[in-house]
Amino acid sequence: MARTREFILGVVAGSAIGAVVALVYAPRAGEQTREMLKGKAEEAKAKATQLADQARERADEVAGEVRTRAASTAEVVKSRAEQVGAGARDVIQRGRSLVEGQMHAVQAAADAYRQAAQETRRTLEREVQEDVEERVATAPAEGGKAA
Repeated sequence: MARTREFILGVVAGSAIGAVVALVYAPRAGEQTREMLKGKAEEAKAKATQLADQARERADEVAGEVRTRAASTAEVVKSRAEQVGAGARDVIQRGRSLVEGQMHAVQAAADAYRQAAQETRRTLEREVQEDVEERVATAPAEGGKAA
């Protein structure tokens, strides 16, 4: 954009310098010189307007391209963010499932341990009861000396 502006200024300045040089060196009458200057000024104005319009059109094109690229980039970023979010949700769900599975395994092991402990306690109580009954049965009668 700055280059276009510099170019336009160069065209206008060049036209003005050319007009002054033409006045100095042209062997024409005042009326002819004024008409020629007026024509050159109109040409310079038309050229400057044309260049400004071209620069404006190009700026609009570039702005459109930038908007399109920005929208495209935004879509890509949004899509990637959604993918990352979905991946994170999947990892979290798998982690929950794994933890729940481990909790069930630990619960099952604890239940099995409790059951085994209860069976062992009943077995020991039965054996102690049997041992006590056997000792009572084989114990010498009252008043006797126990071994």
